[in-house]
Formats: sequence, C-alpha cells, structure tokens
Amino acid sequence: SSFNVTWKANKKAWMNSTLFEEWLRKLDADIQRQNRKIVLFMDNAPCHPNLGDVLSNVSLQFFPPNTTSCLQPLDQGIIRHVKASYRKKLLQHVISCMDDCTSAAEVARSVNVLDAVKWISQSWHAADPDIIKSCFRHAGMMPADANKQDITTDELEHVDEGLQELVSQVCPGSS
Repeated sequence: SSFNVTWKANKKAWMNSTLFEEWLRKLDADIQRQNRKIVLFMDNAPCHPNLGDVLSNVSLQFFPPNTTSCLQPLDQGIIRHVKASYRKKLLQHVISCMDDCTSAAEVARSVNVLDAVKWISQSWHAADPDIIKSCFRHAGMMPADANKQDITTDELEHVDEGLQELVSQVCPGSS
C-alpha cells in the first residue's frame, strides 16, 4: 500500500538548507493548490532559511533565540508521543524476528529504511489529537479551553506504557 511520505537523505543525515528549502517550496505549492494559507512556526536552526518573501501561501514565523524548548509545541510532548509509538513498533518487530534470527546483528539487519519510514508515518498518523491540542495550548499557541486541562508530564507517562514490557521481552532482567 502507498502512504504519503517524502523521504530524502544526505551524507551527514542532517537536515540542510537545500533540502529544507525544497520541502518548503513544495509545501507552499501544495497549500496554494488547496487555496489555503498557513503559518509555520520555526526555530532559528541554520538549515531554516527565511523564504517568507518568496512563499505565497506559507507565512514563516521564527521563534526568538533560545525559546524553542518553551514555545515549540513539538517539544511539549508531541515528539515524545510519536517516538514512543515508533519504539513500540520497532520492539514488536524485533520480538517477532527473535526466533528466526541467529544473532543480534541478524535482527538488526531485519529492519530496513522502508520499515522505519512506515513506522514513523504510522506513529504520526496515530498521534492523539487531544495531546497535540494540549501541547499547542501549553506552548501558548491556542487559547486555554475551560473544559480541558493541559496534559502534564505525569499524564504523558502513559505514552511510554508497554515499552518497558517489550524491552523486558527482548532483554529479560532489564527492569
């Protein structure tokens, strides 16, 4: 089956301004075709060029220096949620391969880039919209909802549920 993911790579495996600019221009064209306009909040990483004057439907807003950890909704729990889901998928795969593989190296080789991209895509699409909204509220980017509390760090702990159980199946005695 097909999934909507763009995958690019370079020798250093880091985002660079060329890849980011290409992605940003494609996003702008996609948003323009949808007859929409969006605001994209970004940190001041060197790979994030300010192309605001050449984009028609994407408005770039940069966080002030040294404020990303407080203002970026992704840093308020969204990344943690997606990573935990990905790790669960990876560990489930490792467990399913353990009986058929003769070494840890063979288990490691059983994971390929396509598997990883699929698991990341699935993890993002399975992200709980309430957690995402709460992280945006916590970062001050959405008005507080009188009927909903922001998700606290303690409440995000459930994101890691099941990981320790899977780890103990791979490495007995690690608890």
